[in-house]
Amino acid sequence: MKKAFVSRFAGLFLSWTITSITYSQNSINPARLKAEPSIETIIPASKQLNAAGKSDFNFRNEISSKAVRNFMQDYKTVTDARWSELAHGYSVVNFTVDNIKTRMVYDKRGHCENIVRYYFEDKLPPAVRHLVKSTYYDFTIYHIIEPTINGVTSYLIQMEDSTTWKTIKVVDGEMEVVEELVKVK
Repeated sequence: MKKAFVSRFAGLFLSWTITSITYSQNSINPARLKAEPSIETIIPASKQLNAAGKSDFNFRNEISSKAVRNFMQDYKTVTDARWSELAHGYSVVNFTVDNIKTRMVYDKRGHCENIVRYYFEDKLPPAVRHLVKSTYYDFTIYHIIEPTINGVTSYLIQMEDSTTWKTIKVVDGEMEVVEELVKVK
């Protein structure tokens, strides 16, 4: 009789415990966190920026390992590389070295398709700077975009004077005006 009483009591206690646990998390009063966790603790900073505009994450197996290997061989000291996946298996990496922002696109096989660098006048090669400044000596250079595609490097030099903004393209020592805008006073 004692055994029957103890087993019934244990069964009732167990069912009461399970029931109270399941009803403590109901839809009427859901459990709430006292403080919202910051996004940095949930998503690492390297995953917060996605240049492709996708909302999902890029896991390591989505980026070409050959592209990462080739990048690491060429840029051993880069610590802020941010990788993203593009369409058709292409990968892009964004990073900064010596105040030069760089964007490199790799194909599925890990070959570099193109490089685009963004910087200011102090990083412009002296020969290119001399060519531009000797013609446009009254202009101030405020930004340079340097795309390299298929081994050909060109320079898009954005500059201004008191009345106009100009974008000059320099390729292989030849210069041409790509864009010219007049300032309205």
